[in-house]
Amino acid sequence: MKFKNKVIFDSSDLNHKDKNIKDSIWTEIGIKLNRNIDDCKKRGKDMRDTYTRQKKKLPTGSAASDKKKNGL
Repeated sequence: MKFKNKVIFDSSDLNHKDKNIKDSIWTEIGIKLNRNIDDCKKRGKDMRDTYTRQKKKLPTGSAASDKKKNGL
């Protein structure tokens, strides 16, 4: 999946640590959504945290497919 504003979520992006760039992106998002910028930041953080928690719950590797087959 490709995001237009990945700099605010992708820590491997070179501009991820640049607060000014991230603030300007959040400002654009707030204007487009007609929302408070702090509310947009909080919602974005909540969405990222939820995604991360759900991703950790997913089984990985060959052991994961064995569990599905055996019903365990």
